[in-house]
Amino acid sequence: MDGQTRPMIISRTPLRISIGGGGTDLPSYYRNFGGFVIAAAINKHIYVGINETFGGGYFLKYSSLEHAVSIDEIRHSLIREVLKLHEVPTGTVLARHVRNFADQSSRRTTR
Repeated sequence: MDGQTRPMIISRTPLRISIGGGGTDLPSYYRNFGGFVIAAAINKHIYVGINETFGGGYFLKYSSLEHAVSIDEIRHSLIREVLKLHEVPTGTVLARHVRNFADQSSRRTTR
């Protein structure tokens, strides 16, 4: 270890369910066709974590696994563009999980 701290960012966002119109809120769609969205949040959350890897490149975990040497090699278009926009350096892990840790710990019962 070199004694430097490694930053880690964890984001927790309520999980939204699109009941109707999913995707029509994207500018590429609604500018041409109009759009509407009916959505609801439920008591589950999406967690996104980002931290530095031990090696180079980008290691992405979502419904698939990716290891890309450069941002341009990332197959997931939304993740690729967010990483470009925020100039996230190489050597980054990004993981997305759907889970509600609060429910798991607070609803335990003794039998």
